[in-house]
Amino acid sequence: ATTWNPGVYYGVSVLTASGGRVLAGGVFSTAMQFETRNFVSFTPAPPLVRVQPKVFLQGCYVSAQQNMQDSLRRASLVPPTEPYTALGYSFTAGGAYGTIPAPVMENATNAAVVDWVVVELRDAVDPTVIMASKRGVLLRNGSVMDVNRVSPLWMPVQPGNYHVAIRHRNHLGAMTAAPVALSSTSSVIDFTASGFAAYGNTALNSIGTRKVLWPGDANFNGTVKYAGSANDRDVVLQVIGGGTPTNVVTNVYHGADINLDGSVKYAGSANDRDIILQTIGGSVPTATKTQQLP
Repeated sequence: ATTWNPGVYYGVSVLTASGGRVLAGGVFSTAMQFETRNFVSFTPAPPLVRVQPKVFLQGCYVSAQQNMQDSLRRASLVPPTEPYTALGYSFTAGGAYGTIPAPVMENATNAAVVDWVVVELRDAVDPTVIMASKRGVLLRNGSVMDVNRVSPLWMPVQPGNYHVAIRHRNHLGAMTAAPVALSSTSSVIDFTASGFAAYGNTALNSIGTRKVLWPGDANFNGTVKYAGSANDRDVVLQVIGGGTPTNVVTNVYHGADINLDGSVKYAGSANDRDIILQTIGGSVPTATKTQQLP
């Protein structure tokens, strides 16, 4: 199997086949880019496609540089495992698995880690049906990669046409307007391109020549609201204590941190409340912005 490289780090002492699997034991610490010590079991690869979305989050987007801030990573606030299961999101089988290795978090380049996202492949005919979903790591340059920061995401579905959707814990998700042909060869889906066609109406905001996800969904319910029941402004207020609007909570990884700077602010410069108001239009507090996912 000369084209197969399982990436076992250090030595393999025992190699055998059993029940359709290949079993390996030895003095190694990683295999297939994941941490697995001394023993690993390989199963035949299912049909799969590889996809590499590109997306910008408006909350931490730097227009002059056409990239994003990685403040959460620099403050060691990005969790090593995905946060979406705890928020109530249900992945398809195996979609949540994976841990960001510590050395990956040390990278401080334009490809440094910004946060976790969710990538979904939806049925070409009925886009309400999620065929596969997987966690991904979002980098400063907008690329969504696997936890090792260099590999495209693989999804366990048959090659074919799928709508590609991307979601973030405090930004509104977006999806391709038309199905995209996917195969085992990696496909870049650029949600940031000025000509990108998204499903629905104004699913993405435009900043200069780039498109970005709308920010402000602090409670991860698919709608940005400033007033009324289940609004996002109250989430920010609650995090800072609810009584003194000038309070600031620092060193926090929370949906109320709309600009992803590691702090939650309700008032003053660079506060999170104003971003919510701007997303709904800035002048009518009762307006809302709804995620354009079917």
